[in-house]
Amino acid sequence: MRLMVWFGAVCALGLAGCSCSGDDATGAPCNGSDEECPTGQMCMGGFCRAPGSGADGSGLSGLECQGPNCATDAVGIGGNRPFMPDPTNSNGVGLDDDGALVLDSGSLRADFIWIANTGGGSVSRFETRPPFREVGRFMTGPDGANSEPSECGDVCSGNDPSRTSVNTSGDVYVANRQGNTVARISVLGTGCPDQNGDGNVSTSTNSDVLPWGEDECVLWSRDLSADFPGETRLRAVAAQDVEGPDGELREYVWVGGWSSGRIAKLDGRTGEVLFAIQSPVRPYGFALDRRQNLWISTTDDVPNTDSQARAIGRVQTAACDANSCESESIPAQHAPYGITVDFRQRVWAAGRGGIGRYDIEQGTWDLIPQRNGITRTHGIAADGEGWVWVAGGTPGMFRIDGETLEWTRVSGTEGTGLLHKGVAVDGDGKIWSIPRSNSGAFVITPGATLEEATVERDIASTGLWRYTYSDMTGLQLRLATNSGGTYREVFEGCPEGDLTTWTILAWEAELPPRTRVSFQVRTANTQDELNQAQTVFVASDPPDRSPIQLSEVLAAEGVVPGRFLLVEVRLEADRESTTEVISPRVRSFGVANSCPVGELL
Repeated sequence: MRLMVWFGAVCALGLAGCSCSGDDATGAPCNGSDEECPTGQMCMGGFCRAPGSGADGSGLSGLECQGPNCATDAVGIGGNRPFMPDPTNSNGVGLDDDGALVLDSGSLRADFIWIANTGGGSVSRFETRPPFREVGRFMTGPDGANSEPSECGDVCSGNDPSRTSVNTSGDVYVANRQGNTVARISVLGTGCPDQNGDGNVSTSTNSDVLPWGEDECVLWSRDLSADFPGETRLRAVAAQDVEGPDGELREYVWVGGWSSGRIAKLDGRTGEVLFAIQSPVRPYGFALDRRQNLWISTTDDVPNTDSQARAIGRVQTAACDANSCESESIPAQHAPYGITVDFRQRVWAAGRGGIGRYDIEQGTWDLIPQRNGITRTHGIAADGEGWVWVAGGTPGMFRIDGETLEWTRVSGTEGTGLLHKGVAVDGDGKIWSIPRSNSGAFVITPGATLEEATVERDIASTGLWRYTYSDMTGLQLRLATNSGGTYREVFEGCPEGDLTTWTILAWEAELPPRTRVSFQVRTANTQDELNQAQTVFVASDPPDRSPIQLSEVLAAEGVVPGRFLLVEVRLEADRESTTEVISPRVRSFGVANSCPVGELL
């Protein structure tokens, strides 16, 4: 229920700016640090205040009515309802013992895995927990499925999807090797936007796949033929979510073409091609690090120079200006194939000749020679515990100690006759290996020791030929780039037909050093329209402080307020190791709005 704070007799006279809030409970001025305040008070809105001193009763200081017919609504500790994070409204956050929002790596939306069905021209979304249900199957482009999906081998006709990358929202970008197209597919299922406006969301919720153009969770598709002249095979894709200059979240995706040797940066929300440039090496695989370097593997067998034959590429994406970027080719000791970046910002590349670990700071390689009958390694993924997992082809799966470089075969994965190809880590730390075949996946659940790990096979099978590897869960992006978490709440304004004016956004948060929170909003007249509404950045704390005049922010962006307001808070922490536990703590946030004044009696 909304907390309606209707003005009394004085405010009913329509006096602009009238406040019936009473004492605002402010204390001494402060500059953002709780240490400046007396014991038991926090620095909020530039003043020392006691937690829960909001005049509206929500526990939010600064959440006060402005104008007649005003109402406030708040969520969290002391609010009108508690925070209730779940997969539909949050990612990467949880609750502490008091009910405040905090970062929680165990709540990262890596509880789904997106597996490309190369022979089927589709991608399947599976739950990563038993019984490993398929909860959606989607065509990835207009070229359809291969006519003989179980026998298409390395290269299929139709869409031929092979590379996937999952962003911090849980959505997947899929690159098709045929047709030069890339698509974005939402994780929200029936919560996807109603794109055709018929009042229903048409989408797959199991193994049934809708014809191309009919599934409304396919948010967009882009043909890159004009940007990649002569391209015949898209080979690499990487989601990139970065903080904008005002603290807002900006979504991008990078796509690489093998034949043209070009890479393109696309707007992740719209699919618009922002620019396309020549890559330092022909792209085969992508991975991003915390400094927003895009690392590129290549398997080029016919190089111009020896250094390019055995190399990885680096594009400094933060230094990109218009259609040019700082980039370089870095000589390697082996021919890279699969590539990943671990939490400690080291680049790992699997391929012919061994497995390489590249120290970015020192600019040096450590090479692990191949053994145990392996002639080539393929997919590679790093987990949050310091282990690196490698697909060793038919000899099986291997685990590498990220520090000592000791590697061990995973018992139960060898001798199967299946070619281990793609590797991914899910949110529970389980390892997924996707063979190049029409068989299901191998799932490794780590134990106290490697010998105590359990191996399940033929999991998440579709019966379609698969040739897929890359970041299928999004965990690599989150671990390597130190991504934060988000929580969303929808607030309702004035009755239908009346104009809602959203006046105030307020929050109460504790922010240890190297942590921050930011807010962005969308507004629309119906909840279905919220997903397609313009996103407006509101504030980042620090340096901004609660409360914020939301009406002024919306007006500056030319956004007409609607009846509903979606508020998204993003929690971030600059951690320095996998074991460091720091997090912002959001106690509550809320909004105020006003409605038109009715005829006075």
